[in-house]
Amino acid sequence: ARRGESPNDTMVGKFGFLGHSEPGPPRAQRYIGIAMHDTPKTDESVEQWRPPNAMGLMVVAVGFVVSRLYFFWLGVRFETSSLEWYWQVLDPQLLSERLFESLFYLHSQPPLFNLMLGMGLKLSPDHSLLLLHVVFVGLGLVMAVLVYLLLIRFGLSPLIASVLVLLYATSPNWLMYESWLFYDFPNAVALVLAGAAVAVFGRTDSIRWLVLFFALLTAVVWTRSLFHLVWFAGCVGLVVVARPRRWRTVAVAAVVPLLLILALFTKNLVVFGFFGSSSWLGLSLTRMTTAEMDPAEREGWVREGRLSPVALVPPFSPVETYESVGVPVTDCGIPALGWRLRSTGAPNFNHLAYLEVSRMSLSDALTVIRLHPGLYLRSVARSAARFFWSPVNYPPFRDNLVATTSTYRLFESTVNLPPVAAMLGFLAFAYGGVRSWRWLRGGGSG
Repeated sequence: ARRGESPNDTMVGKFGFLGHSEPGPPRAQRYIGIAMHDTPKTDESVEQWRPPNAMGLMVVAVGFVVSRLYFFWLGVRFETSSLEWYWQVLDPQLLSERLFESLFYLHSQPPLFNLMLGMGLKLSPDHSLLLLHVVFVGLGLVMAVLVYLLLIRFGLSPLIASVLVLLYATSPNWLMYESWLFYDFPNAVALVLAGAAVAVFGRTDSIRWLVLFFALLTAVVWTRSLFHLVWFAGCVGLVVVARPRRWRTVAVAAVVPLLLILALFTKNLVVFGFFGSSSWLGLSLTRMTTAEMDPAEREGWVREGRLSPVALVPPFSPVETYESVGVPVTDCGIPALGWRLRSTGAPNFNHLAYLEVSRMSLSDALTVIRLHPGLYLRSVARSAARFFWSPVNYPPFRDNLVATTSTYRLFESTVNLPPVAAMLGFLAFAYGGVRSWRWLRGGGSG
């Protein structure tokens, strides 16, 4: 510390994580990022802002930890059945013993979530679930702090921001997903981190934050097939539109993340014959098209040759069911592709046969869309309506919802009601989108 300053003053002045900046060189200002207020850089403003922000961060962190201990006491536990039978998860035995070979031959899903599971199983074979639970709780704490800082950046007071964060962090909507071994919660944290990174870029014009932004988007693409190369390209385009004078900076920051996405897609093209992160497009689309047809009509279309025999089989059936209608099935020597059942007894939906099944299903689904467009549009409408249903009325959450019955009932009768959820979602998206766009366009000279 310089003479006359405490070590704490020096650290706060450098990193700005308590929400203020010291007067003087602009370099200190560049590190404030999402926690900085647009206040005059005077000694009075420093003293005014430091205590509430520091206290707010402390309240959020301590409140989060206390809430997790309280919910554990109530009976909330880490739901880990995904390792046993979820379609998106590789055999835990293969994740433990043949991790990288199995990830290379994973065609049903992007590999990052299975990589995380495999590393947990390898790093702590006897306590892997505890390790993964700690990771998820840690991600929850990170997201709570980030949401708090973003709310401060929105202009809310530290008191209001900390109260809102803790209310949401103790809601069933947050708690259930944090306590579920699946990719939804890590993806949510990555997206919040990405939002914070691009906000800091808009404030500082520093390429390192833009690189972090695109790297996090790449991690999301490598985790869930819903987020596609087209989505990534759209995000790059938005940044270019917002900062047209910095398009070269945007291109430099995006090139390596883009190459990583293309590497995954190209690997699948070379090894499996499709360009994408998941081979399940046909099977997923079948659930909204062919599977929704009247059974008699569907059978008639199969007899007429409009649809393949695969249309008679419910999507995501065991390999033997498809084999019974004439789909060629070959069991190869690579366990991730050749085992029909996992070591847990659940079907292996990464079997090589599902590549052909999905191709045939995609052809059938496109035929139904072309000849029966109304059926598909009704399915889309139902899916859109389902988006605003309660996010926690889902079988994996049953035991934890029972443990938090009073909180669950409160949220189900208020914010989780479809009209309320739709209104709150629209307001949050509109307000956050407008503010984020202003941050992005307002930073630097671009």
